Amino acid sequence: MDLFISKIKLKEDVTQEDVWELIVQWLKGSQHYGISEVQHYCDEYSEQILNSKKLSVLSTQFYDENILACRFDNKEDNNIWYTSIIFSEKNNNKSVCIKLSCESSNYAAMLPKLHKPHIIKMLFDYGYCYENGIFPIIDKPIILKNSDVELCAKILNGKVETDLPVVFVSYDTYVPGYDVNIEQLAIKLSGVAHVLVEPDKKFTKELRIKSQDKNPYNGYIGIYFPLTDYHEIISYREHFKNGILDKQSFENSIRYTAQRAVINHANIFDWSWDKLIVELHRKKIATESENAYRSKQELNEYVNAFDAENTQLKEQIAVLRKELDDKNAILELLKRGHSDENAMSLKHDIESYFIDEIRDCVLSVLQISLSKIQEGTRRYAILKSIIDNNELTGVGLQLYKRMEEALKEKSLQQRRKKLEECGFELEKGSHDKLFYHDKKYSLTLAGSPSDYRNSKNALSDILKLIDIYKKF
Repeated sequence: MDLFISKIKLKEDVTQEDVWELIVQWLKGSQHYGISEVQHYCDEYSEQILNSKKLSVLSTQFYDENILACRFDNKEDNNIWYTSIIFSEKNNNKSVCIKLSCESSNYAAMLPKLHKPHIIKMLFDYGYCYENGIFPIIDKPIILKNSDVELCAKILNGKVETDLPVVFVSYDTYVPGYDVNIEQLAIKLSGVAHVLVEPDKKFTKELRIKSQDKNPYNGYIGIYFPLTDYHEIISYREHFKNGILDKQSFENSIRYTAQRAVINHANIFDWSWDKLIVELHRKKIATESENAYRSKQELNEYVNAFDAENTQLKEQIAVLRKELDDKNAILELLKRGHSDENAMSLKHDIESYFIDEIRDCVLSVLQISLSKIQEGTRRYAILKSIIDNNELTGVGLQLYKRMEEALKEKSLQQRRKKLEECGFELEKGSHDKLFYHDKKYSLTLAGSPSDYRNSKNALSDILKLIDIYKKF
């Protein structure tokens, strides 16, 4: 079963020997393998046993394409891990395809934990990755400029080819910034995808028009494949705990979705280890006599190679079917949850200033109203059912707490910075004037942040205007 696939374009000056030396350093440098020496390959195909682990090497040429392919077999408990590394060179275009697979004697439909081979990090450390494309292949986030809007719209609409798939991080206008650690995400997805990062909300508005609404926004993440219509939008909503976003959980979801998408969209025409072995036997058959062609051993190896790939494809289909069944089950639940009997849609034409603000406001009012309604009545039963089956997200409560902390800040510069992070716009002066998204939600602050009473009064004033949880 395939767990990880990545195809990385390399710089023109990277040679086959460079890649071989990288493989040797990877094997000898790992504390898990206990390998002290690796013999240099010499024949077209060779195998060597390294501390009870097997390394197979194929070095040849197929259809004017130079190939160096290695497969490392490592058995651990009930699992056999296969790492294949295939370097190919044709017309001075060079790339390396890295795949991690696993076979288990105790096979289950659930995937083992996603794992990225360490050799990918070494490709970046050695500076082998191609950097002259539309976007460089790097292990850092690519911060877009406002002049990149047109290009991004073409990428999101499948009109431009990039060297890797694109993970697009949108700017969160609720709490200005990003809802995931972009530096850490870029490292985790290095060699898997370009991590493109929106600079501000102005970029979001322009891109939304030019991409025909295919862009994520307000902190959502989008995954796009070059020259295809495929795109997937990932939400952070299910990663809130007690009103606080669990950024690590959100990052894990992005990584999982991106890596599974890469596996499911792998190019069937790219070389795999099994395809190379089949091609090697076909090449031998073509150059040997009729008797060699009918050799039982050659024929068995030919068939076994196909059987191995077929088994792997069946396992992959089983996983995809399970994922499809799971998604269909979720879709069915969503359909039920949004039927006329179980849900209602309240129309409004007001902008939400933070996540689930309007939903939380309605729930809060219902909770307060319940105490005013006679028990045993139908109205009481309906409202209580809605309250019992819908929890407050609580993002507003966390936001108010951050406002209080900002107003307690003794440094004027820090106070301004923290208030802006809460969504306020400032008119700076001897007495700062604050606007919360709209000028009708405004107040004026004292010139000195050290005036505690004024800060307390300022918080009370702004909460009178924007507190959606306030009691009657």
